[in-house]
Amino acid sequence: MSQQVKVRAFEYSRAAQTIEVPTSMGVTTDEPAAGLGVFRILTPEHGDLRLTWEADAPQAVKDAELTFNRLRDTGLTPYRMGGGKKPSNRLDQFDRTERDVVFLPTQLAAGG
Repeated sequence: MSQQVKVRAFEYSRAAQTIEVPTSMGVTTDEPAAGLGVFRILTPEHGDLRLTWEADAPQAVKDAELTFNRLRDTGLTPYRMGGGKKPSNRLDQFDRTERDVVFLPTQLAAGG
């Protein structure tokens, strides 16, 4: 069973920034419930942190797009996780239909 908590922000120390998390998003380390979009943030600092958002709620989708851009702007690279239906590849912009996006530190994603 997935347990979700609400947080206001988390630190991404490699970028030396605090990333604000909108109140419509939850944070979990478990698999999210059905119907939720998820941004998985894989970093040495946080392990596998998952920000979840209600994929059918208009305000949550706006908040997810804002958060997607904030994460990307801090040096995290977003990737679509195809799950066998689509190829996994880098995302250059938010796509509300992508329910499972993984963010990696750019240096790690580039193999550095």
